Amino acid sequence: MTEKTLSQRLPVGDPRNKVEFLADEFEKTAADLYALIDGLSSGSQPAAVNLLANSQFNENMELEPNYRQLIAEAGKTLDLSRTIGNGRCSMMVAPDWAVEVPTESNSVSGFKIDGLSDGYYEAYPDIDKESGVLSYYSPNFTLYQVVSVPYNGSAHQALKGRVSMSGVAGQTVTIGIARLWHDYEGKLKLSQRMGEKVYTFTESDPWLPITIETETVGCKRYGDAGTLALYIKVEGAQSGRIYNAHLWHTDKHGDNPAIFANSHHGDAYRRSFGWRNQISSNAEVVTPNVVKFNFKRHLPYIFAPEQHVIVESRMKPSAQVTAIEPNSITLTFSPEDFASQVNSGGNFYGMIGMQYSAMPVGIGFY
Repeated sequence: MTEKTLSQRLPVGDPRNKVEFLADEFEKTAADLYALIDGLSSGSQPAAVNLLANSQFNENMELEPNYRQLIAEAGKTLDLSRTIGNGRCSMMVAPDWAVEVPTESNSVSGFKIDGLSDGYYEAYPDIDKESGVLSYYSPNFTLYQVVSVPYNGSAHQALKGRVSMSGVAGQTVTIGIARLWHDYEGKLKLSQRMGEKVYTFTESDPWLPITIETETVGCKRYGDAGTLALYIKVEGAQSGRIYNAHLWHTDKHGDNPAIFANSHHGDAYRRSFGWRNQISSNAEVVTPNVVKFNFKRHLPYIFAPEQHVIVESRMKPSAQVTAIEPNSITLTFSPEDFASQVNSGGNFYGMIGMQYSAMPVGIGFY
């Protein structure tokens, strides 16, 4: 049965009765609207589910005094068997987040997780007060998270992504959602970019957060539809900060949710770890120039091992990872770099830094 319109519900007879009826209806409607607004501000409305992990850069956070650097050389092809100082061009920057840098020109990019003092929250009230901060200095990079999303059901057919970040005037940011695929060598790779939207910063404020969103992307219902990545491609930058990111189903939670439910993952400690030194006491010289570092961990590799283990080799430009096992890494050095790590007694004293990420790193944005 169709509900009667307001005009059909007006009382008959004295016009005064009609005026009083309308006044009562308007008061009731206003009360309903105020209740809705109060509900939104108090959080009683259903929150949109954020599909990203560590979306506020505040899980398993390891504060470091210095930036970790990725060094790229012009024309040198990205190589996951290299280290972050000589051509790998990709690394983890926080649990569940990774970056890649291009090799169109020589560049040095730095990233670290920071905390914020109360003074910044007071000066910039739009900064998410629950967030950690990913600080960066880099001319060009792509930040991303690989994520599996629900893609069946009538309310799981459309996605949208969002990031809150700061930058400098003239810097451009392209945010999008990528479809990924597993190749025949065991690697996870970029397949298709979708829903891209470009934003150009007009102000140079290293703290002021700007919100940037993707277009809405349809979720096709077939086998690999749920393996995606939210990515943020930054170009022409100098420095800035990234505060948080969101990925949600728009057909379930709407195009612009007022509030989000961010999932906390208590197992972040086993999904990744930051830079850990592997020292010479763990090293075994296999043959001249070849060194195997053993460690007392058993690391699971879901995809190709080089997408899960990232190495820093103390600026030894020849270092190349030649084997990765669940509990060891083998590196090959040039004779000169090897000799520089051997003392007068013939003992190897070099060491390396190592990251582990359960999420694959180095999926080919460049």
